[in-house]
Amino acid sequence: MYYLTRMEQVIAVSMRTNTGSAKKVLKQIASNGVRCVQLDALHDDFVDMTESGLRDVAATMRGLGVRACGVDFLVSPEMWEEAPERTLDAFSRAVAIAEVVGNVPVGTRMAKES
Repeated sequence: MYYLTRMEQVIAVSMRTNTGSAKKVLKQIASNGVRCVQLDALHDDFVDMTESGLRDVAATMRGLGVRACGVDFLVSPEMWEEAPERTLDAFSRAVAIAEVVGNVPVGTRMAKES
């Protein structure tokens, strides 16, 4: 039986704070010694990326020694009410990204209930 003897803290950096292509951002993060990244599902590169493109990003991350800790889907809470179908489609895309990079959590914001 395996017992956890030490908790390891990991710091993740959000790619939302960086500009450029997704690969450029990931390379920049890795070059600074960070090994965990919070991906941004709303990044321009991810919006229309094919499944093959997502697998390529996952391979790039592995090659850089970077792993995804989660995927941000940070649309304004009002978007869920104003454009529910479009927002749900985009959220489904965020889930697809999360699956490809390691079944990581997806974080979002929801409107408060009235």
